[in-house]
Amino acid sequence: MAKSKKRRRKPSGARRPTDAAADRSSGAKGSRPPSPTKRDRADKRSQAQAARAAARRRAGRRELLRRVAAFVAATVGILLLFQLVFRPLAPTAVGASALAAGRAGGCGDIRTPVADAPGGLHLAPGAPYQYKQEPATSGYHDPSPLPDTPKVYTRPVSSIPGPGVVPETRAVHNLEHAYVWIYYRAGGPDALPADVVDALATLTRSEDRVLMAPFETLPAGTSLALAAWNKLWECPKAITADQAAAAARGFIDAYRGTSNAPEAPLKVGL
Repeated sequence: MAKSKKRRRKPSGARRPTDAAADRSSGAKGSRPPSPTKRDRADKRSQAQAARAAARRRAGRRELLRRVAAFVAATVGILLLFQLVFRPLAPTAVGASALAAGRAGGCGDIRTPVADAPGGLHLAPGAPYQYKQEPATSGYHDPSPLPDTPKVYTRPVSSIPGPGVVPETRAVHNLEHAYVWIYYRAGGPDALPADVVDALATLTRSEDRVLMAPFETLPAGTSLALAAWNKLWECPKAITADQAAAAARGFIDAYRGTSNAPEAPLKVGL
């Protein structure tokens, strides 16, 4: 009788190789971090873009502040330069040599005709005005001053309108802008001598913001009048050419282009 082969029974606790391999495979997978998803990558890109945008905004604000600071500094510098270079000169006293020449020629004192001489008192264009004091050195005037040329007028300045006269209302406007007028009597027994007129005309043509014209209604005994805004120096017929030129030169240097006038011009070009 043949012997039957007995099957060996595996221990109940024994594990199959496939189970162990599966466990190893599962353990290996559990040790690695999960792969990022598309949403994770999109979030990171968004965060990076937001960070770059914020950095650009900060840089832009810094650049804007830098430009504003540079603009303010440049503006302040220009204003300071304008004040230093272009501000009107203060009037000075008429020089001693000019005063001496005026005294020798019989001129009176330099007068300030009115206590208060505000600027900006404009009439209607072309309107006449009768001044209380002649020649006028301030007061109401035409909105348009006289041009720089001709510098020496042959027509007389007058407050009385008429053909062939230069309106005094326009001449006063020039005084408001720190001009100097040289007025003289052209006719009659008190007419300023021709050589004196010629010397003053030569001086006038060599100067900026100086004008010259006859003025027939000068006060009695006055043949020459030097006028700036609210300043007047009157001289008689007896003054010589040298004395008149020296006196006028000092008067011009003291008042022309200065803040003595309410609307004084700039210092440049004088």
